[in-house]
Amino acid sequence: MINVRSYSVEALRECDREEVIRFLEHHQLELEKSVEYTAVLWHHQKIVGTCSYDGCVLKSFAVQHCYQGLGVASMLLTHMINTLFDQGIFTVMAYSLSKNRTIFEGLQFSCIYDTGNVALFEIGINSISRYLKSLNKELGDSRGQRSAIVMNGNPFTKGHQYLIEQASKENDEVVVFVVEEERSLFPFDVRFRLIQEGANKFKNVKVVAGGKYIVSAATFPEYFEPEMTKRSQHGAELDAGMFCSIIAPILEIDTRYVGTEPYCEVTKVYNQVLEKTFKKHDLSFVEVNRHKVADYAVSASSVRACLKSQEWDRIRQLVPESTYQFLVSEQARSFIEIIINDGVSRH
Repeated sequence: MINVRSYSVEALRECDREEVIRFLEHHQLELEKSVEYTAVLWHHQKIVGTCSYDGCVLKSFAVQHCYQGLGVASMLLTHMINTLFDQGIFTVMAYSLSKNRTIFEGLQFSCIYDTGNVALFEIGINSISRYLKSLNKELGDSRGQRSAIVMNGNPFTKGHQYLIEQASKENDEVVVFVVEEERSLFPFDVRFRLIQEGANKFKNVKVVAGGKYIVSAATFPEYFEPEMTKRSQHGAELDAGMFCSIIAPILEIDTRYVGTEPYCEVTKVYNQVLEKTFKKHDLSFVEVNRHKVADYAVSASSVRACLKSQEWDRIRQLVPESTYQFLVSEQARSFIEIIINDGVSRH
């Protein structure tokens, strides 16, 4: 008899974890560190299928080939959807290999985008069309050339501000999408506010939330990994392809601006994929040389490193005054203590 056993991340015993990892490796997948819950299909004490979720996103999905077509994939995915629904999550997304497309579509998932290697699916009350309709209403009709910038801002620096300034000078409108995923030291509401404050002197700039469809755990989960992995290219291609083929046309975006990336290999690969994808879709892609202070390229990671060593004079050189005032405030104390005690993460 085939049965489903489910485990929270804390309850997954080491022996079971190792079996799941080996099973996924056989299917060229990984059990990502960020997953919260894993369901496993067992038959005669052997794993025949597994799936995990990270927030509202299903991932690490695989079913043994000889069990496909027997309804076991449906059993597994239905269990995951019901588990999330029981938690009040009524829109479920899935990041999976393209070869699983017929399985997900057979369970009424809609395929948002498929690169041929990986695909993104969703089912539930919300959708990318609803997200874009809401953004369209917020932005209004384009008044000329409209460009986009996507940034995390962890925290917002003079480098981010310089990039916005260059786009502002060269375009009629600039839309800054703030990465909404809560995987950074500073939470989204803080990052969003600091970006707004740092960009408010540019009158043709609008700051908006990136949502679930721009650099998120759903579209590009590898972006939040501490180092480059073999899957990073696939995630970059999915995120870039979605932006160019779905988001940019509906929001009337002509151009995307990025800063050069001297430090992070994942972001460097992402920029390369963006450039190639934008060219393919006849959209403009502009890579701006990083703003420098004393011949050193400014980055959020360098600011966090200075916070760790408490180099406040240096920090003041690297960030706008609005960011600096936040960093010296009581509200920022708990975040800075995390940096001092736990080190400096990539994001």
